[in-house]
Amino acid sequence: MLIGEVSRRTGVSTRMLRYYDAHGLVTPSHRTSGGYREYSRGDLGRLMKVESLRSLGLGVEEVRTALDDPALDVAAVVDRLREETRERIRDEEALLDQLDSLRDHHGDPPDSWDDVLAVTSLLSALRSRHSGARQSAVLRTAPGRATTALVTSYLDEVDPNVAGTLRWSLAHAGEKAVRALTARRASADSTARLRIVEALDDIAGKTSTAALKILADDKDRAVRSRAVLSLAHREADDGLTGRLVSMVVDGDHDVEASEALASLCRRHPHTAEEVVSQLASSGATAPRDARLRTVQALAELVGAAGPAGTVAVTALSAFTTDPDRTVALTARALTRP
Repeated sequence: MLIGEVSRRTGVSTRMLRYYDAHGLVTPSHRTSGGYREYSRGDLGRLMKVESLRSLGLGVEEVRTALDDPALDVAAVVDRLREETRERIRDEEALLDQLDSLRDHHGDPPDSWDDVLAVTSLLSALRSRHSGARQSAVLRTAPGRATTALVTSYLDEVDPNVAGTLRWSLAHAGEKAVRALTARRASADSTARLRIVEALDDIAGKTSTAALKILADDKDRAVRSRAVLSLAHREADDGLTGRLVSMVVDGDHDVEASEALASLCRRHPHTAEEVVSQLASSGATAPRDARLRTVQALAELVGAAGPAGTVAVTALSAFTTDPDRTVALTARALTRP
């Protein structure tokens, strides 16, 4: 079979067939009387092996060794190829992220090469080993530009000062930052999800509140509690009473939770009686430290409960006979006129 027919049947160009011949990978076994290369069936079989190995990423010399050296460690070669492939995928994904970031300006593609260069410069600076360079790059970036890249950097940043600057920048990006932050929630670990809550806390609006409500049900306690307190601060009160009471009893940001309950009672005086009732009943049968926290939280509610203040005083008075001396004395001191 002559070179032209081999090329047509296999899809390998004549230029590549000549290259293989010149490098001794696939050399035609015969020549015609006119001096033309003529491939045998065995030559075609070797050509298919060469093409298969080349498709895995092997170089010419590696293909030659794979075909001609029976002592070659095949497993080691395959493992190396796998790692090289993973590295290429990581590089391609990084490039894709960078290209996606170019569309972040108002959610549209860049209008000019100046926009492209500005975002590319930011992305390069965010990879700097020097925290000052990363922080300066963020401060120079217009709000709303490269939001996805800023979110990624914010969640990965180890320097608290740089993380604070990134958080400030995301707060100024507003709704775009909310979308970028919530997009990362499902794949983020608990530390990153806590950072997402902290960033959302700085962004006012219905979408950030909705995102915080989802995070208030997070499986991680720290994330869940921070989201609940954030919702309380922005007066998104639906369903918070029970959560805040549990935080007081469990000693989970109990001081902040007590203050949030007092604020809730001031905003909605008609709920004060229910808040006091839940807190008193939950704390009454709790361990000693939890009862002490309950007493302190009830004292916070006495002045905040308005018309229902007497209910808080009554609930607090019940702890004056607590079997634990510290709890009882604290309750007596707090109920003393």
